[in-house]
Amino acid sequence: MIQTVLVNDLRMDGKTQKRPLDETVVKKYNNFMEEGTVFPPIEVVYDGKDYWIWDGFHRLFAMLQLEIMETEVNVTKGTLHDAVWLSLSANKDHGMSRQVGIAKDLIIEALTDPDWSQLPFAKIAKHIGVTRQYMYQIAKAQGVEEAKQHSTETKVEAPKEDIPEPGSEKKVSPVKRTNGLYDMVGQKVPANIEHVFVRIDEFREMIRYCNKMLSSIKKGKEDGDIIYRNLKLDAILGQISDVKRTIKHSMPYAVCPYCFSDANNEKCSPCSGSGWVTELVWIAIPDDIKGGR
Repeated sequence: MIQTVLVNDLRMDGKTQKRPLDETVVKKYNNFMEEGTVFPPIEVVYDGKDYWIWDGFHRLFAMLQLEIMETEVNVTKGTLHDAVWLSLSANKDHGMSRQVGIAKDLIIEALTDPDWSQLPFAKIAKHIGVTRQYMYQIAKAQGVEEAKQHSTETKVEAPKEDIPEPGSEKKVSPVKRTNGLYDMVGQKVPANIEHVFVRIDEFREMIRYCNKMLSSIKKGKEDGDIIYRNLKLDAILGQISDVKRTIKHSMPYAVCPYCFSDANNEKCSPCSGSGWVTELVWIAIPDDIKGGR
């Protein structure tokens, strides 16, 4: 189901991104978008409250850099667990090629999941986009045997409750999970700064309000509503974009990879002793330091 949603409503923190972000690819997509190239809809799973992106992260980051407010998404109703399963198949036959070692990691993730590990190895291999031979090779190396099948029909976890239609009214919720709180790069947040990350949705709501305000003004101008006659759309667009940018670049993004929010981190320069960094600071941090996460 194709639907138009606000870019800022797409959730990226569900561990559905299975490869490092390539800034070169983001920049290339950024240039294509500026030239008017139309990209395929981003793939998401809607769980009745959130839109979990499972394919299209590089396109999404390009949109964020260009401050694009809305985008088309292809919506599948399901759970976050379903989104993670679908993310194992991302880019197996389109888009940016997978880096070396990614396929192996995807197989291991499937084999360690209590539900997916019960599927036939041939089904897992087909879903991920690898040969059966490679699938069996990795499974053997991990000491995992194929589960005995009691039925020819297998399926992934189904939603346990009715899920409302995408686009219905939804409440803002924190990024709390059953096993803890996670930052925007998918890493668990230390207990001493959970109170900071729990409030991320306050920033999202402010950005969402800016988008709604701008949409209302654009519609009023397009409809020729006399009350909007004196509003200069270009000036307002620039001002609202500045506000959104300031909000977005001020919100907590990741646990500081230098001090890891250690209790004695007062002298940590990147996070100024807060234990967390913004997105711009995170992007500027060398990959070898991020790898320590």
